[in-house]
Amino acid sequence: MDFTVGRCTRRCSKTERELQPDEPFYSVLACEGVEVVRHDFCEQAWDGPPKDVLGWWKSQMPGKQTNRYNLAPNEILLHYFEELDQQPEKADVRYVMALLLIRRRVARLEESERTD
Repeated sequence: MDFTVGRCTRRCSKTERELQPDEPFYSVLACEGVEVVRHDFCEQAWDGPPKDVLGWWKSQMPGKQTNRYNLAPNEILLHYFEELDQQPEKADVRYVMALLLIRRRVARLEESERTD
């Protein structure tokens, strides 16, 4: 079963205040009907996790100086992954690429084999 969880809203769910760079905050995943919804809270509005939440964690807003990386588009990664199939000496790189593609939900693991 897959759930789609939204990204940080950058706004406190309780006070509606915008979260500032480097500010700590708390996030909560809760069931609302059949959906899993994320709520973010500033530290001042955090009274602990609400009842019946799926999970919660503490995080920090990125700072203004945070370097943002431009990730390669999925098509480029797939092309590189296919090229690596012709290079057996780079099987370890291909394995890591496969994990990245699965994490990005570009590829899906159907089965696995264990070799000893």
